[in-house]
Amino acid sequence: MRDWIVRGLSMAGAHALAQVLVAFILADWPETTWPGPIFLAILILVALGWGLLDRWDRGWTTSQSAVTWLIAGLVAGPIAGLLRVIAAAIFIDYTGTDAVWAAMVGGASFTALMVFLPAFAGQALGGLLPPRDRSQGAFVQLLRQRRVKSVPRG
Repeated sequence: MRDWIVRGLSMAGAHALAQVLVAFILADWPETTWPGPIFLAILILVALGWGLLDRWDRGWTTSQSAVTWLIAGLVAGPIAGLLRVIAAAIFIDYTGTDAVWAAMVGGASFTALMVFLPAFAGQALGGLLPPRDRSQGAFVQLLRQRRVKSVPRG
């Protein structure tokens, strides 16, 4: 399967779920202000971490990853907006079809940016890490790199 499809659909589902959870929490506790920033930070960290792993673990170049994550963001935006409207209509407040236009334009562009920009920043951070040795598992290698090696004497 193409990489941008997996990333786009996964991030669309994550963004739609986060938006519905925020709306659900705010519907029950309207004076609450914490859900929006918390869920946004989680979504940014997911995209940042995934972009970092793409660069470090898969060894992608910046041009490969930029195109993949740009397309993934453009796919995730409208799908997340549509999923959010459908889920809000079913589970929260009977949202009508008038919310679809706002979700497909404003919500989609914001979601696309919140997928692409953190992932691209993660790619930049992943380029700063030492390359992974393909003969070992990724996590094991990262743990071994953190150990201090003794200097041979003599």
